[in-house]
Amino acid sequence: MATRPKELINAQITAALAAIPYTAGTGVKCRITAASICNVEAATSYTVDVHKIPSGDSGTAANKIINTRTIYGGETYPCPELIGQILEAGDKLDAVASTTLKLNFIVSGIEL
Repeated sequence: MATRPKELINAQITAALAAIPYTAGTGVKCRITAASICNVEAATSYTVDVHKIPSGDSGTAANKIINTRTIYGGETYPCPELIGQILEAGDKLDAVASTTLKLNFIVSGIEL
């Protein structure tokens, strides 16, 4: 089976869940290899939640893998909780922030 490295998400997180999800396609599994969240504000901290949502489900406390993590002004957080996570076909990776368009979310992976 061929593997394909891919940038899964490169977007600014909003204050609404389901605004920037990555969804593993039909017949595709994905392993996350790198992830970071960068706060573009120099002096203001914001919080973020990240969910690994099973196919057909929605973002809930039960599938949250980063819980209300503070990203300090100017900080880039490397998201070690995401590295190695497997997304099965139809699973989603999504994030929601305490503000809109101040946190950049970049995730790379290998589709299997």
